[in-house]
Amino acid sequence: MQNSDPSEEKRIFKSGKRTALVVQGGGLRGAYTVGVLRKLYEYGGPNQFDAIYAVSCGVFAATFFAAGQVEQMENIWRDRVHGSQLVDYWNLWSHLSQLWGKPVTKPVMKLEYLIDVFKGPSFLDLNKVFSAKPTITYVVTNYQTGNAHYADAKCPQIFDLMRASSAMPGAYPQPVEVNGVFYTDGGNSDPIPVKQAIKDGFKDILVILTRHHGFRKSHPSQLLAKICYPHNRKAQEAFLRSDACYNEALDTIENPLSGVNIIAARPHKPLTIHRLSRDRKTIIDTIEHGKEDASILFESLLTKNGCAERVAACSRNNRPIRSSNVGFAPILFRSRVVPE
Repeated sequence: MQNSDPSEEKRIFKSGKRTALVVQGGGLRGAYTVGVLRKLYEYGGPNQFDAIYAVSCGVFAATFFAAGQVEQMENIWRDRVHGSQLVDYWNLWSHLSQLWGKPVTKPVMKLEYLIDVFKGPSFLDLNKVFSAKPTITYVVTNYQTGNAHYADAKCPQIFDLMRASSAMPGAYPQPVEVNGVFYTDGGNSDPIPVKQAIKDGFKDILVILTRHHGFRKSHPSQLLAKICYPHNRKAQEAFLRSDACYNEALDTIENPLSGVNIIAARPHKPLTIHRLSRDRKTIIDTIEHGKEDASILFESLLTKNGCAERVAACSRNNRPIRSSNVGFAPILFRSRVVPE
């Protein structure tokens, strides 16, 4: 399936600085990311970026985007993840085995099924992935230390790294072995790897978020950490730090360092979809939501400056919204110039 070439004239970044795309996870909220990336392909595509950083379930759409296979990417989310195809709640019974130290043979989130889709019916062209201009980095969490590891996805173990990065706590409880090391969900250690992109020297950064303006992540409970990782203290500790890492990344996005331009593409209102949603209409509506928000953002950037030289930052006048308070939909984007 051939996708049309992205327009070079509508590139988001034209400053000549090193550019990076950062893609957040969020389980089935990633349908929003699919919509944003589908529209981003029309605004310069992957070749305007020097690097792509993806974490958790964001690795799937980010990789298809890098390969230029955006139509296949969208079709997967429209047709192959609803119902019990990807998320099967009956498999919760299998999760009880981990309480006795036994492996979970049937996880709620069936990542093996999704990888099989990528290898077969909705073929992910690895030649295109490996030859793509941007580097592709997946965030995974070392299961033994709880630390973030930034893995080069252009390698033979790419599918194992996908599973590792997206091994969502509670939904895919088994760590994934890659080259003799066990990893789990990258969202535990670096849920929005924007600080890593800055550390690596990138100055123009587009971040795709799946939470609305003003959202802040609440601290997870000790009980939930023990349920998700009953026999691994380091994994529990990483899980319990995830909210602080998440909120620090949002602070970086809203108050970037001097000389760093950050654009945040995110929902203009709270999404109705959740991490383990199975309703096909909700998934498709979320894809369209992403397309609509992205069109408004990218067009406004091009109209205002001809390129993205401003930062989409949150208004400091709005009280941060905790995950228990999502009934408020503030203005999506506020812009300010970041001095060099």
